[in-house]
Amino acid sequence: ETASERGSMSAPQTPRGAVSPASGAGTPANSPPPTPRGLTTPARRVTRDGSVQEAKFGTGSTAAGVGRRPRPKEFGGNIGGAACTLGIPLALAYAYGVNVMHPGRLVVPTYQFWEDLVWRLPDGVAFRPTVQGWAIVSAWVTLQVLLQLFVPCLPSSGVALSTGVRLPYKLNGLSSFVITLTVGHPC
Repeated sequence: ETASERGSMSAPQTPRGAVSPASGAGTPANSPPPTPRGLTTPARRVTRDGSVQEAKFGTGSTAAGVGRRPRPKEFGGNIGGAACTLGIPLALAYAYGVNVMHPGRLVVPTYQFWEDLVWRLPDGVAFRPTVQGWAIVSAWVTLQVLLQLFVPCLPSSGVALSTGVRLPYKLNGLSSFVITLTVGHPC
């Protein structure tokens, strides 16, 4: 076996799991260098003849990081996701308050604005939950769960996974929608 066959590595290979003196105590030989959190490198595999092979993405075990690629930070990552989670409801509450209390006129949202929006307006208009609102939402969610469980439909296969398996899906959304409209708005 030549150096070019081993990937131009001149140092002799130590058995997998053994500690190499050059790599320091406690560091297994043939292990890839540590990577910063969130980044992945192609997995390396030592074959029986001692050569190192780079694993291709999409093959092998995902437990060791093989086949995984770093995902882009959608919506700005964790900070952007938190800003959307908190900012969108606040913006909607502000827009509701502006339309209800100040007929569409933009105002600075002071403490008094929020207090009036939540506590000074009557039930059903104020921006606070009511028993009737909780009951309506709970009944709707319960109805949707029951429809998903009990409305018959033909199962459909999903897209092929990397293993070749297609998961079955129960597609009864259109039937559930029609039943929800019928139950929710009797004529």
